[in-house]
Amino acid sequence: MDTLPRPTLWAVPSAVVSRGADVTLRCQGQPGREMFQLWQDGELREERNASGHLAEFSLWNVEGLRDARSYSCRYGQGALWSELSEPLAVVVTGEGCHPGGGADLREQPPSLSGDCHVQTQRLFPTW
Repeated sequence: MDTLPRPTLWAVPSAVVSRGADVTLRCQGQPGREMFQLWQDGELREERNASGHLAEFSLWNVEGLRDARSYSCRYGQGALWSELSEPLAVVVTGEGCHPGGGADLREQPPSLSGDCHVQTQRLFPTW
């Protein structure tokens, strides 16, 4: 089965973000593909149309338990889709990871600095 080249995913201003701040995840693929998907911990989080070769996904007012996760993206059109990008770990500073409230057991325990981290294991399906 044919696939498109793997896209690139990065965070602006950074993948390390203070609690309550905003971060934008940018997914860049090949020109001419209109649909982009953002995956969070192996599940589809958001899908959007984008003109050109770049889509932006915003995380507003980030919190550790909700947003300190592993993200990946892909792009395509119709039956032709790219592989998922390499995982990008978003780290939320100033907030530890506390069990409960939907916390994922793959999360690392809180660091002494109070930052919330996530392990970047390959959890995403390959298409």
